[in-house]
Amino acid sequence: MNFELFNEDCLEKLKDLPDESIDLVLSDFPYGINFMGKGWDSVKDNFYFKVAEQLKPKMKAGSFLVTTFTPRQDMLWRLLRDLEKAGFELKHSGLFWLYHTGFPKASDVSKGIDKRNSRTEEEYKALGTFLLNKRKELGLAQNEISKHFPSKTGGLTGCVSNWEKGSNVPTKEQWIILKDKLKIETKEFDELIDRVEAERKIIGKGNSTLVNPDGTNAIRSSEINFKPKEYFETAPALEESKRWSGFKSFSLKPAVECVVVAQKPNLESKK
Repeated sequence: MNFELFNEDCLEKLKDLPDESIDLVLSDFPYGINFMGKGWDSVKDNFYFKVAEQLKPKMKAGSFLVTTFTPRQDMLWRLLRDLEKAGFELKHSGLFWLYHTGFPKASDVSKGIDKRNSRTEEEYKALGTFLLNKRKELGLAQNEISKHFPSKTGGLTGCVSNWEKGSNVPTKEQWIILKDKLKIETKEFDELIDRVEAERKIIGKGNSTLVNPDGTNAIRSSEINFKPKEYFETAPALEESKRWSGFKSFSLKPAVECVVVAQKPNLESKK
C-alpha cells in the first residue's frame, strides 16, 4: 500500500486535494474548552462549521468523518450542530471511550476569593482588552508574545490568550516582560498587578493524590512503591473568604470521551 504524509496546516492542504478523493476523515478536533489554558484548544465562532464545510466536498460520497470529542454538552452540541449544518448525516450511533483515570475538578471558593484579592472581573477584562489592542497595534501575533513565557518543557502556553480574554492576570515578573515587549508606558494597570493574592496562613499539612516516587500518579492504592503527596492546609485571609471557607464547587469526574461519527450523504440518499 502506498501512502503519503503531509506535515502542513490541514485546512490549507485541503485546497490542493481533488474533490471526492478522501475515503475517511479520522481526527481529534480541538474541544474548545481551553484545556489547561492551552491556546490550541481554543476555537473561534463557527470553527467547526468552517472545517466541515471545507472537508465535505473533498470526501467521497458515503465516506465517514470520525473524531474524538469532549462529552461537555455545550461544545458537543456545537460540533453536532455545525456538522449537520454543513450537510453531514448524524444518523449513526456515536462511540464512547470509557477510562478509569482522571479526577473530579474542584475549586475551593475561599481560596479563589483570596487569589482574586478584591480584583474584579471588570478589571481583568479591561487589562485584557488593553493588552489585545496593544499587541495588534504593534502588528504582533499572539505566539510572538507567548514565546517569552514558555512552559517548563519549553513549549508555548496559553497564558497570553488567557490574559487577553480577561480570565487571568500576569504576575509581577511577567508584567515587566510584557511592558517591555509591548512597549507599555502607562502605569494604569500597575496597581492591579501589584495587588497579588492575599497571603493565607499555613495551619497544617495533608495528604492527597497518591503518587509514585518518580512523581507520576498512582492509579490504584495497591500499586507498589507509592507515597501520598503532601499539601499545605491554609486558613482564609480576607473576611469574604472566611465566610466561604469549606465551600467547594465540583464537577463530575471525566470518565468518558465521545467519538462522533458523521457521514457524507451517499449517492442513494441524493436521489
